[in-house]
Amino acid sequence: MGLFKRGTNEFLELPLIYKNEENYKSFHLPLADLNKILYKKLCEFLEIDYNKNGPFKPLYFFKALHNAIPTKANILLKDRLACSYSYPTSKDNEQDKIYFRSFLNNDLNGKKRSLENKAKTEKLLPDAHKLIGTKNISVCFTRTPKDERKEKEEIKTKFNKL
Repeated sequence: MGLFKRGTNEFLELPLIYKNEENYKSFHLPLADLNKILYKKLCEFLEIDYNKNGPFKPLYFFKALHNAIPTKANILLKDRLACSYSYPTSKDNEQDKIYFRSFLNNDLNGKKRSLENKAKTEKLLPDAHKLIGTKNISVCFTRTPKDERKEKEEIKTKFNKL
């Protein structure tokens, strides 16, 4: 497992330790054992000048990465994220926006609902997709997690206000 640099063929392999405990498999990044060679490789990979007293500390980067690795499985989140990443999109920075935020009536701004938005809505929010039908209405998504029941209620309420 490692990091890929976008737009290049560069790859930095991370020294993850694989564990198979009871009924689950996991990875662990051994922060205490990281060496200077890996730190230098990371700085080169990120195109950052390594300076002992500089603001960037590779250890902080690895700690942030380590803390971002989930420790508990959430099947709903996993399914939504998998669906979100499973179709092509022109907005790479929006694939983790998987929760309902609002509706956008495209007839008011003279635009057309994108096929990407239709596909994402159909996969992630089938209730909203059914309500919209063939109307020229897009769904706006957010990263802010929501309770599934409350999200469904919010979809109905906001759709009725259109």
